[in-house]
Amino acid sequence: IRQGTRLGFQGFGIADAQLLAVRGAKREALAALQRAEKAGWRGPLLRYYRDHDANLASIRGTPEFKAVFADIERDMAQQRARLAARPKDAPLELSATSN
Repeated sequence: IRQGTRLGFQGFGIADAQLLAVRGAKREALAALQRAEKAGWRGPLLRYYRDHDANLASIRGTPEFKAVFADIERDMAQQRARLAARPKDAPLELSATSN
């Protein structure tokens, strides 16, 4: 997993955090989840992972887990607000990601 990219269509997303959590390596799983969030992971199944994914059950109730998803939700809300504040006909400025 670590040799691939985290982000993008074929990225591994939070698979490292899931594997570590299933193995019982909670501290390492939380660190991997934090790295994913810092790298920009906002997976398409974000709320499923947060609320239901059995692979993450062992860390779901921790303050660190909740903080990661709160940070993501806050970032997404800020992005929505910036988009809503733009003039409707203004061109979008897209930036390429390295991951």
